[in-house]
Amino acid sequence: MASDESSAAEQALAAAIAERGEGHLDVAYRRVDLALARRDAGDLPRAAGLLEAALAVMVPALGEGADDVVDIRAALAQVLLASGDLRGARAVLEEALAAVTDRDDRDMHVCLCRVTLASVLTELGDLPGAKVLLERVLATTIANFGADHPDVGAVYNQLGGVLVGLGDRSGAQTMFANSLAITVAHFGEDHPAGAAPRFNLAALHELAGDLEQAYGLLAAALAIEERTQGAAHASTATTRVRVAAVLHKLGRHDEARAAAARALADVSSAPTDSRDRRSVEVVVRQILER
Repeated sequence: MASDESSAAEQALAAAIAERGEGHLDVAYRRVDLALARRDAGDLPRAAGLLEAALAVMVPALGEGADDVVDIRAALAQVLLASGDLRGARAVLEEALAAVTDRDDRDMHVCLCRVTLASVLTELGDLPGAKVLLERVLATTIANFGADHPDVGAVYNQLGGVLVGLGDRSGAQTMFANSLAITVAHFGEDHPAGAAPRFNLAALHELAGDLEQAYGLLAAALAIEERTQGAAHASTATTRVRVAAVLHKLGRHDEARAAAARALADVSSAPTDSRDRRSVEVVVRQILER
């Protein structure tokens, strides 16, 4: 599917360039379409280049503070974040936010930039800064959509991760539980959005020594990811190796080794320096060497 979308977007871009020329606004939008397709296919360098080229046309044509410019800068920052270019992502987001200082807090384009900047600050280790941004976005999202909206649930989950890093496990557990409750209420037990808060809640239960509860949450998250992302997806492998770790702590060593070996096989084709592969390999070594 991703290949088909990329091919169609490539053709649309080529046709637009042939008809209108490189610097036309319509060509810039076709570049954005292709960039998002390449991002979804995992081609982050191409996606970043296409978004930068689109912005070079769109900023003079539409202005720094145009909604589309702000949103595309946020998309570029997300690609740079996924690529590991944290300082580049931060610079892009700060540039976007500087152009919309006159907007109300409830503006959702501003919220998108803030929630993405919070992710960047988290990766940079500025957890207090990320917490301030997410609390601001949470209040805005509740005001815009209501306390039980799925977007509120997503912010709860992200804020919970920051609170874990700040040592506030109780606050984090409340955030993750709120996120899961909202997701289940809106989408049902098996929706993909329910995997992340289950995974995060499981980590807290594991830290607290409640291994049976942790295992149940992880098993449910793994089942969702296997169905929606595939058994060999990096996120699925990460969840599977946590299942293995909890099984090992529960004394179910044969099951733990089998799950660890499968997780290792699932990331074997990933680049050797990828974060997902490294994290899986560390846990697998701990399990297989004991």
